[in-house]
Amino acid sequence: MNAASSAYYDATKTQALAALAAYPGGFQIGGGICAENAEMYLEKCIQSILMQTLSEIEIICIDDGSTDCSNSILQQFVMQDNRVRLIEQKNQGVSAARNQGIEKAQGEFIAFVDADDWVEVDFLEVLYNTAGEEQADIVVCDYFRENDENTKKRQNAMRGSYLSQKKALEYALRQDKYQGFLWNKLFRRALFHENDIRLDTELFVLEDLLCTCQCMLCTTSVIYKPMKKYHYNQIIGSTFQVNEKFGTMFLAAQKLINLFTNCPYNSVKRLAASWHCYSAGVLFLYFARQNEKGKAQFYYQEQKQYLKEYLWVYRAWPRKLMRGILIAYLPKMAIQLKQQMIKG
Repeated sequence: MNAASSAYYDATKTQALAALAAYPGGFQIGGGICAENAEMYLEKCIQSILMQTLSEIEIICIDDGSTDCSNSILQQFVMQDNRVRLIEQKNQGVSAARNQGIEKAQGEFIAFVDADDWVEVDFLEVLYNTAGEEQADIVVCDYFRENDENTKKRQNAMRGSYLSQKKALEYALRQDKYQGFLWNKLFRRALFHENDIRLDTELFVLEDLLCTCQCMLCTTSVIYKPMKKYHYNQIIGSTFQVNEKFGTMFLAAQKLINLFTNCPYNSVKRLAASWHCYSAGVLFLYFARQNEKGKAQFYYQEQKQYLKEYLWVYRAWPRKLMRGILIAYLPKMAIQLKQQMIKG
């Protein structure tokens, strides 16, 4: 196999991003973590890329205004391995850095990896071979959650299965399937360039889901490979911190609804609408606890707009179902319960 690849790393003031891209089986591996943690995990991430069985790779590192030691680590990799390139830019955010990586990638395919995560040694080769054998535009694999106490089990090779466009979109939008992450997928680079798809720089949350769905709407060739080749590092002790940037989650949900306006799949439209309801609920609780009544009232009304779709999507998930009902019909109780959860 004649394969070369490229990768990029972005370390922002608040985010650190690592990425890889390869050609002809091109890969771009990217993702975001807090910059103060980048130096703790970055080396392991990059080493896991350099040790790939698909070895002829070019790693493009984009330093997006880092303020920790990430740049020094990247400089060391540049000196140690001629496959590594470093591009420095002023802080523009994760999406802008990923877009830079997409522009610089020369390969046929692109894939993303978060800088605090790492990959199996044959991650790239498995996805690339699957894409070649099946003539796929997108290949999806499973992943390990590294906060789980479950021991790693040996996996036998499994053949990938084609997903219809409807099923591929459903699995990206559902929280109990492979989801809309960029990092467990391999994309044909032409999907981005021929359809003018880039990550939305307005968004700080769900930008990956929106981008994934845009790509999946442009192809009917998606393969799901049910093998765990990616390690998602859910750092123990970390928490889901909601802030005003999460307002872009709601914006992303609105863009998802607009994206599927002419979509023929009603189930996909319902799933997009459920994200609108979910994000509005998250922001209602946040602003209610901040005593910003105007914003809280706005998101409260928005949460109820697609409550029916939310309840349909989460009909088999009792906790999420109850969450939506409480916010819609017993908002004061929902706020109290949230405050109790935060206090621990």
